[in-house]
Amino acid sequence: MKIRSLHISGFGNVKEQDCNFSQITQIISENGSGKTTLANFIEIMLYGMNAKNTADRDFLPWNNSVFGGTMEFESNGQIYKVERTFGQKKSDDTFKLYKDGKQSFDYSEELGLELFNLDRESFHRICFFDQTDYQKGKVFISERLNSVICATDEFNNFNSICKKIEDEIKEYQNRQNRGKIPTVKQNLFDTEIELRNLSDKKDEYFTLKNSLQEQKEKREKQKTLLSAYEKERDELLKQLSSSKVEAKIESLKQARQRIVQKIQKSNEILNENTISEEQVNVYIKFCDDVEKKTNELNSLSKSFLPVSEKPLPSDEEIESAEKSYHNTGKSSFSFFLPLCIILAVLSVVLFAFSFIKSVNIPLLTVAVISTIGAIIFGVIDYKKHALIKRQRQSVTDFLGKYGYMNYSPSSAFQAMKSDRISQTQTHNQNRLLQEEISNIQNEISSLNGRIDRFIYSFTNSATDKLSFLYELKNVIKIKEENLAELKDIDKEILKIQSENGNENLKTEYQNKLNQIKLLKTEIDEIDENISRLSSLMAVALVDSEKYDNLCLKKQALNGELLQLNKEKEIAEKTLEYLKEAKENLTKGCYEPLKKSLKKYCESLFPTLSGVTCDEDFNVTFLVNGLTKDSHSLSLGQQQLVNFSLRLGLIDSLFDKEKPFIIIDDAFCPLDEENFNLCKKLLKEISKTLQIIYLTPHRSRSLTD
Repeated sequence: MKIRSLHISGFGNVKEQDCNFSQITQIISENGSGKTTLANFIEIMLYGMNAKNTADRDFLPWNNSVFGGTMEFESNGQIYKVERTFGQKKSDDTFKLYKDGKQSFDYSEELGLELFNLDRESFHRICFFDQTDYQKGKVFISERLNSVICATDEFNNFNSICKKIEDEIKEYQNRQNRGKIPTVKQNLFDTEIELRNLSDKKDEYFTLKNSLQEQKEKREKQKTLLSAYEKERDELLKQLSSSKVEAKIESLKQARQRIVQKIQKSNEILNENTISEEQVNVYIKFCDDVEKKTNELNSLSKSFLPVSEKPLPSDEEIESAEKSYHNTGKSSFSFFLPLCIILAVLSVVLFAFSFIKSVNIPLLTVAVISTIGAIIFGVIDYKKHALIKRQRQSVTDFLGKYGYMNYSPSSAFQAMKSDRISQTQTHNQNRLLQEEISNIQNEISSLNGRIDRFIYSFTNSATDKLSFLYELKNVIKIKEENLAELKDIDKEILKIQSENGNENLKTEYQNKLNQIKLLKTEIDEIDENISRLSSLMAVALVDSEKYDNLCLKKQALNGELLQLNKEKEIAEKTLEYLKEAKENLTKGCYEPLKKSLKKYCESLFPTLSGVTCDEDFNVTFLVNGLTKDSHSLSLGQQQLVNFSLRLGLIDSLFDKEKPFIIIDDAFCPLDEENFNLCKKLLKEISKTLQIIYLTPHRSRSLTD
């Protein structure tokens, strides 16, 4: 790709300016004349304004001229002209492309991306050389080029990406069989064990549920039969009734109906369950037990003994200090006293021997021995007193540390032992109290659970459990009284009917009453069975719900395990693809890059040999058979190495049509010799690359 010409209508401090370009275009002008602005204009004509980068809008013309311009370029043998204008925001921007004087749609607004297959930032990193490149050295070029090749700004190279993915795979499952997947598998294994343990409870729940349903269906059938019998009874009653007693029987029937309504109302309160007063009394007793246990708990909570926070030494420390006190000065005296006695006895024996045997033993010898004995005894006595003083001071310091200075040593040790025993006993008593409190709390929790299960079978809105139980007890009592009254009314009706009806109807009526009584007895037994099964189901329901929750947990764990295995598989595939991509990249990009780098570096540094670079763009070469890296070169030489690296990257990325390069006074630190080598290289590469060279000094001109 080659730029032929451009026209700037208005861009920063430049307006109405034309510029033509050749294979090597050199612009030499003073600072502030717009050279860097020209480079930015070329880049924006290719890529447009960056919507996220508000700095592009800073090139708004300083006057009121049109913001934009045109650029004519050649690509693939065709000549195009791009025209762009810009406004305060992205929606105000315009783009037009012409070919052979006519509007063309060969390329869109993404002109640079479509020409070079690179985004704006990557294109700038490769093809623009500015004054700051030499300050950043190898780190700058490595980071930027890796960003282009790896297509990411988060990682600097393939190795860091692969290392991160490998670490993530280890988080799923490592060699020690630890990680997310083994953890989920262990949880799943534990859940399955719990499910197996509760499977019998689940079966028991369903068995009870089926039995309860059978009992309720049987009760409904018996009630239907009872209703039919009662209708037959009433019909017989009508036949037995005479005009004389009809009014009385009707009055009794109305009273009977009122009592039946009361019984029905009681049954509604009792949820049609057969609950006896004895059962309610049991739960009232439970409430009393809860109150007693709560009072006992409050009483025990106040029984905690205050524990002294005063620090005390251990029993071993007390025993050691007391032993040291009792042994003060003994060891020194017991060892040295016999020695002094032996010296004294020896002196007396020598003197007596010399006197009895008339042996001439000089008195000086005796005096010396006596003197030595006296000196030794004096030293022994001094050390003994010093040792006693140290031992006493040690005991005094020990007693002072724990606050027993106001006691004599023997009394202090006894007081310390007593305090230690008292503190230990207090701790033990409080621990026993805490265990007893915990047991009572468990008992209260168990009683409350049983009370709640019983009450919740009637209502969920009982604010005072004990009051509710007494109300329930009163309802049961009233129901029993109503049943007794109903029985009396039935007897009265039967008596009236027996006195005023024929014998056959009376017999039939009595049989029907017996059938009704038998049915009611059966229904009462069924109600008792239903009540018993309901109580058993309430207990089994807890285990059944736990079983269901464990099933949901198992399902969730299986889903989580499936997802983790899938994520691990994706991570492993990604790592495999990255390594394969790395290998392909090495073959397809790095090898040509190293070849071009070697060519350019050896043209700039004839003395260098074996120039190459690794996958992180660390350049190395041979000096006297030793491998050196680019850090051993001067700053200017490092810049030339980085320049060669960039040129090598262009060769490896663009094998057909190559882009232009813009050099914005990038060779400031070069000395004359290196600059001349660089000029020679630029003239050589201009055969395949268009070069736009910008500098403020004629001393850095490319022409001689």
